[in-house]
Amino acid sequence: MSSNIYKDIIRQREAIPEGQAAPVPLPADGEYLAFRSGSRVQMGFALYRATGDMDGFLYHNLDNLALRRTSGAEFLSFTHRGKAVTMQGHGLKAVMQAIMAHTLMELYEHDGKVVGVDAPVIERVEVAEAGKGRGPSLP
Repeated sequence: MSSNIYKDIIRQREAIPEGQAAPVPLPADGEYLAFRSGSRVQMGFALYRATGDMDGFLYHNLDNLALRRTSGAEFLSFTHRGKAVTMQGHGLKAVMQAIMAHTLMELYEHDGKVVGVDAPVIERVEVAEAGKGRGPSLP
């Protein structure tokens, strides 16, 4: 691997330069946070499911990002190296913006913790093999 990759990773963890926004802090115990974003461009992000399962995604393999609103529900979807990911929730525009800025670090499916008023929530997540079977069951 190139030493530039390591340098980039180290720089992501350094102090925040003046004029840049601070990363979103980790949630307090018992509080839910839909996503965590950094102040710098990231290499990828992790998706934590309520079951404890985890998936990782690299930005350079991300395709077909879409935010749709259907019958009052929001759906954020994308594909990544043969996987189709669909999330249902509300306030997902902020998640999409963090993905588009390549600053998203972590996504969290709601696990029953307390949710702040008007805070984004990822209610359900499905990760399926793209093109195999019926695909994601979320609309």
